[in-house]
Amino acid sequence: MDRRAFLRAAGLTGAAALLTPETVFAAGAADWTLGFRDVEADIAQAGLTRLRGKAPADLAGALV
Repeated sequence: MDRRAFLRAAGLTGAAALLTPETVFAAGAADWTLGFRDVEADIAQAGLTRLRGKAPADLAGALV
């Protein structure tokens, strides 16, 4: 192994040590996710109405 290959491998090893899963995840998070974090609090809950067809037999809840 020559000196260039050794230095290249050492540099890649050092760079890989900085890339923890938390760092990669934080860098990959898109900015648009900030707007959807509390979307459930912004939208009022609404009831469901059956328009046509038959409700499934294992339906849990009520359709108004």
